[in-house]
Amino acid sequence: MSNLLLLFPFLYAFQVLKWCYYLKKKDRQEGTYSGKISWIVPFKNEENNLDDFFRSIQQQSCFPEELILVNDGSTDGSLEVINRWISIFSFPVLLVENQGIGKKQALTQGIGLAKGEILVCSDADCTFLPSFLSSISQPFSRSKVVWVSGRVVFHSNGRFWKEVLAAENEGLQAITAASIRANRPTMANGAAMAFRKSAFHEVSGYRGLEHLASGDDELLLHRMWGKGDLVYADNAVVMTHSVSSWAAFWKQRKRWVSKSGDYENKGMQRTMLVAWLSRCSWLISIFGFNHFGGEILLITSLFLVLPEVLLLQIWGLKPSRSVLHIFIQGIYSLYVVFIPFLSKLPQRKR
Repeated sequence: MSNLLLLFPFLYAFQVLKWCYYLKKKDRQEGTYSGKISWIVPFKNEENNLDDFFRSIQQQSCFPEELILVNDGSTDGSLEVINRWISIFSFPVLLVENQGIGKKQALTQGIGLAKGEILVCSDADCTFLPSFLSSISQPFSRSKVVWVSGRVVFHSNGRFWKEVLAAENEGLQAITAASIRANRPTMANGAAMAFRKSAFHEVSGYRGLEHLASGDDELLLHRMWGKGDLVYADNAVVMTHSVSSWAAFWKQRKRWVSKSGDYENKGMQRTMLVAWLSRCSWLISIFGFNHFGGEILLITSLFLVLPEVLLLQIWGLKPSRSVLHIFIQGIYSLYVVFIPFLSKLPQRKR
């Protein structure tokens, strides 16, 4: 039993060390993409965020062929804010209503209207560094590139809860970048992704995935895998806010879990299973301390923590967040292990 407890943390540590190797590999920068770019943004009740969103688009170093905004059922003043901004831009801004339900349908509708071959997708609660659009489109100057992920950064404002989520997000971004550079993509973020329209149609878009509440990003990425080169663009930076409450956090993670059983690539499923089993092993070694002894707990802890710390140092995470990352490992492991089960419990009706 003791050897079994060590097996999965060891396999996870080996995987993270491989990610460390690939994280050091930077995408080569050459040329600029000179074709048409369509920027597609679904939105729902983003009245309070749209002014900042548009200001950051206005400050871009280059502009798209068009900006397509797809209203996914807003009931606030979002449309009024958008109509104030539409006339300001020198490129067309299309405002359309989602004819289906949910973000995947909204994206599919926007893609159907897009004139560009390169489609940049993001969210309306984001702001962008001025180099975002040029950075996320640049890799498409190489004809083999079919997908580019950008870097998503959380605002933290110095609050402890926000710092915890920002530290976790940095870890997820590091894994996203490393796995893409290893050509074994695991995750993506819908706030910063771009792909070729021809590749989207080649993989049948979101067909068969409409029933899922999440997965407009990484499930599409998994379908793109094998169709061409995948790139993580460090300089394509998007800034957004993390969830603001425990209830919102819980709802978000349940959405994430809901798509895990629909991974079409079995290699992705195996990677996630090893990560889950390694957390299970660590918790068993904690609660079974009196039976297994401190040596097993120490080794499983080192297998889980040290490779991740190395990964985050390569990623460039500041020391205070690295310490915070270690501190939250216990809470993180609890939620990773139990949320797949707890998310299946029926919700209490109000």
